[in-house]
Amino acid sequence: MNLGETIKKLRENNGWSQQEVAAKIPMNQSNYSKIERGAQDPSIYQLRQLCVIFDISADELLGFSPENRKILQDISFAQKVKELYKSIYIK
Repeated sequence: MNLGETIKKLRENNGWSQQEVAAKIPMNQSNYSKIERGAQDPSIYQLRQLCVIFDISADELLGFSPENRKILQDISFAQKVKELYKSIYIK
């Protein structure tokens, strides 16, 4: 599920219209609709407001479960090892 789908599901679960959520951010309904459709990414401010409105952490809203966090840490570690290897052996 992408971010827009997650936001839409949270909105619908609360029984709110797009207009109601947009007013809480605040932003216009047309741009809010673009976020739900995935045509526009929310700004950092809008993302923060969505977390407050839905009473959810940014990790949860963005889909980072503990398992996902572990995978991202492993990828980050692997990237650092790869960069170190390149800096030592590839000139």
